[in-house]
Amino acid sequence: MCPLNIKICSKEELTSKIHDPQLKQHEHLFNGEGTTTAENGARNFDLNVTPEVIANNIEEIRSVSSTGLKVVRYSLTGIVDGFNNGQFQKEFVNILETRKFPLDLSEIKANPTKAVNFFELRNKLPTIELQDEFDEVMDLFAHSREKVLEMSTLDAARAKWEYDFEVLKDKTLPQSIGAYLHDWLVRLVPLIEKEIKEYNFARKNIESFERSYSKLCKFSKFDHDRYREKLQYGPFLTLLKPEKLATIVLLESLKCCATSDIHKGASVGTLVSNIGKYIEMEVRSERVLKNDIDKSNHFNKIKQTAEYRKFLRSSKAAKIIEEANRELVGGGKETESLHWDSTSRCKLGACLLSLVLQVAKVDVTAVDPKTGEKKQALAPAFFHTYELVNSGKVGVVKLNHRFAEKLGKERLNQGLQTQYLPMICQPKPWTTHDDGGYLLKESMVMRTKHSIEQKAYVKAAAMQKRLDKVFSGLNSLGNTSWAVNKDVLNVIIKVWNTGEEFLEIPPIVDELVLPPGPPKGASGAERWKHRLDCQSKTNEFSKYRSMRCDLNYRLEIARGLVGERLFFPHSVDYRGRAYPIPPNFNHLGNDVCRSLLVFWKGKKLGVDGLRWLKIHICNLFGKDKIPLSEREAFVNENIDRILESVEDPLNSTKKMMWLEADKPWQFLAASIELSKALKLEDPTEYISHQPVHQDGTCNGLQHYAALGGDTVGAQQVNLIPADRPSDVYSHVAKSVKEYVEKDCAEGREEAILVKDIITRKLVKQTVMTSVYGVTYVGARAQISKRLKDIDYDETEIARVSKYLTDLVFKSIKQAFKGAHEIQDWFAFAAKMISKSVRLDPDQNVDVNFLSSVIWTTPLGLPVVQPYREIKSKAVTTSVQNIMITDPYEIKKVDARKQASGFPPNFVHSLDATHMLMSVNECASRGLMFASVHDSYWTHACDVTTMSAILREQFVALHTKNLVARLKREFEVRYKDLLMEINVTANDPAYVAVQKAKEQMTAKFGRKITMKDEILAEFERRRLLSSGDPFKIDQGKQMVTTISVLEDMNYSVDFKTLNTGSSHGPRMLVPFQLPDIPERGEFDVNVVKESTYFFS
Repeated sequence: MCPLNIKICSKEELTSKIHDPQLKQHEHLFNGEGTTTAENGARNFDLNVTPEVIANNIEEIRSVSSTGLKVVRYSLTGIVDGFNNGQFQKEFVNILETRKFPLDLSEIKANPTKAVNFFELRNKLPTIELQDEFDEVMDLFAHSREKVLEMSTLDAARAKWEYDFEVLKDKTLPQSIGAYLHDWLVRLVPLIEKEIKEYNFARKNIESFERSYSKLCKFSKFDHDRYREKLQYGPFLTLLKPEKLATIVLLESLKCCATSDIHKGASVGTLVSNIGKYIEMEVRSERVLKNDIDKSNHFNKIKQTAEYRKFLRSSKAAKIIEEANRELVGGGKETESLHWDSTSRCKLGACLLSLVLQVAKVDVTAVDPKTGEKKQALAPAFFHTYELVNSGKVGVVKLNHRFAEKLGKERLNQGLQTQYLPMICQPKPWTTHDDGGYLLKESMVMRTKHSIEQKAYVKAAAMQKRLDKVFSGLNSLGNTSWAVNKDVLNVIIKVWNTGEEFLEIPPIVDELVLPPGPPKGASGAERWKHRLDCQSKTNEFSKYRSMRCDLNYRLEIARGLVGERLFFPHSVDYRGRAYPIPPNFNHLGNDVCRSLLVFWKGKKLGVDGLRWLKIHICNLFGKDKIPLSEREAFVNENIDRILESVEDPLNSTKKMMWLEADKPWQFLAASIELSKALKLEDPTEYISHQPVHQDGTCNGLQHYAALGGDTVGAQQVNLIPADRPSDVYSHVAKSVKEYVEKDCAEGREEAILVKDIITRKLVKQTVMTSVYGVTYVGARAQISKRLKDIDYDETEIARVSKYLTDLVFKSIKQAFKGAHEIQDWFAFAAKMISKSVRLDPDQNVDVNFLSSVIWTTPLGLPVVQPYREIKSKAVTTSVQNIMITDPYEIKKVDARKQASGFPPNFVHSLDATHMLMSVNECASRGLMFASVHDSYWTHACDVTTMSAILREQFVALHTKNLVARLKREFEVRYKDLLMEINVTANDPAYVAVQKAKEQMTAKFGRKITMKDEILAEFERRRLLSSGDPFKIDQGKQMVTTISVLEDMNYSVDFKTLNTGSSHGPRMLVPFQLPDIPERGEFDVNVVKESTYFFS
């Protein structure tokens, strides 16, 4: 809705980080200085007019939402602005001619304001050397053009805000949402002004009221409490104009209610928090982009003129904004000293929501059941009620049913904050935890959600220069250059514009049509069925609309960036897995999105590359479980059908082969590349830009098999060389079949019921997720869903799903015995850590605070599991009491989630480490590299080299005993923790500890607590580590429950330890972990020879 508060770096800082010194001589093309407005092509953003995006003759896209389309297009006008009314093209052509590039530039010179398809122009150059030199020329302008593009995304967000505001004031839309919104806005603004007046009155008088009882008596207790309440949220009401506050609350109320289940409504807690959050965002944005930069006389002169947008792109404005942002952080003014916490946001949001509930009315028409006459009346557009959720009541706000139908047809666009588009220059290299990626927007190297611990650990690791390999890997991923696949884009747009459902492209659904209500006197069952039917229709409408909106944005971005050189800056999640920062268009998208991207730089196919391109096509078709030679042969045998698909992919009179593929759009893209190569006399000479994938075989199980040394498991996930690829899912399905056949012979009824339905597909999801900690209940639900998909008898699903889940788990454990022992060790270690207590001198410390599970990846990245208990507090608001959580408040760990989450998270971190090691090695050898989870991409000619690197780095990672390394880290990191264990009453250690407790009880004169034990041990260790001989001697003489155990050389017998019981004697012991499971006989070095490890 409104732009985020983003840090803008100065032009000086920007240019100091640009590697090419020739850039500065071209800065005048972009800084907006020394030329007139007309010369610079400055424009005002008006979302009532669809902006033109020069898209290299690409067909117009039929948009889902005109407003959303305009927002995306306004973001993309940064591409046009970067041409600076033809000045860029003229300078660009001049350099190319000076350097004598063998290119026909006459069309560009004749149309200097027309967009240049740099990708096609570059590929006309005859040699790789000339193409690289062409890239160097582009680099002269790239950073400045990127800066303009990033500023345009900010401008577009503000233009969306201004448009939404104008919508609410629009009086020209009779009997439409616009008319209602205008009416509500007119009624709401005076109420907000009244709230502000009452706050000012309370602020001036409440303290004097409380000092003077006589004055206080003039007011009722209700009024006094009401004024006191206004002092909590009133200051925030004064930060924006009432019109803007009204706009925010109306739009956010509509958005939340319209996107929620029409029957369940929007949670009041979520809604009021969102209202408060968006007001905070707008306050911060307005302070940076308006008030604080008003100090600039230059800005004051042009702020309200057409030069405003162009000025914001100038070096002067960038510097001013940065200075203003620093002052904002410092908070020199009274309004900046306000603390935006969860309570403040909720009270503010609830105050404004209560006003909306008062004024928002809509016309409704109903038939009088007695007279049959149609009658019209005003009804609330929103109403507050309660829904039963998990045996409790939750406050919700719902839309009027009739108004919801109208909103379904005319609904306001939810908007898209296109703040992160693909970059058109190389991303700023990561050098620390918060410096890298975009040029003007502050980014964090790790995506953390309210995890103070994780941020602190990453920052410390970065400051200590321990993340260099992580930064290097992310920089290499970000430096991979891409281009939009124009051939595939044209086909997709043709299909899209028909509005019909086609493969992954959803159909157009213009309006939500709900079934008519049940007749008068309908039974409870009939009313319930009607409710379910309405919910089903609503869900279907929301699904298709959401899918179409999402794809609409992706296609519009792709269309606007045709011919450009693109880069995707990357960051990591808390486990170290790398993801592109721009969310809407990147290579991690679905099949459609992936098909739209090719590498900017091409490489000659060669004999090996042509072979791998064919294998890649076969893989995309779905035949990836046969030997490589058979995959190549499959393409050769079907080459006529493949080429037929390329020639006329949308020919409805024939059954096109590409439509039968598992990944049809990527199959079509690769087939187009192959057809172009085959048109050459020597196809191996073709310069290919198509990424070719190498996919792992259930990567999690590959890592577990290596960790546990499981020979059988390693064979099933292709760690051991073989002539044919193994398939772990088929192996498990076969094992389950064997168990079923055995049970059938014994006459077991469940086995007889399922003997004919055991397939690879039935067990695949459960096998895949078993390594990532799927629970028994979750696995049973997965199998139940598969049974429903094949229309299995619903009355038998509950019984047979339990039976099948047991057999699947049994089969997995049989194949991965060592892996499951390690998985159990991981979970146990995490449980012991999360239930341990730390020694703390603070006597008020909660001994149940406990500890998060923290470890360091082999590349030095610290990982902190974020699982802590949700601690809520009640906030009284004008709507209802709301339970809220403060995301930054330190909370107790969630021991259950810490234990269940650690095994999959540790394996995720290993997989991420393997990827980063591989990308660093590929970059050192000059290979292009992209990562999509367990799939790695490079040029066809480099697949053999990349595959070897993947194997080498996997072996390098697992040559060390990673579980033993982890155990040592835990023992060092948590050596000062104490854990409570169950013991028997006759255990000698327990008896000795009880005697020590009796001595401490006699000394304290009362029964000692666990906190006493902890504080006594803390004092003993403090004395022992003091360095003072006298204090050390005192420490040695102290007797604590822990010193008694140390004197006995006590160690926990984990074989007999009962960690699940809370009954019987318990005692504190120093933190210890059981021995790690023994590794099997599998030798990880054989992976180097495994062709199908990744294939």
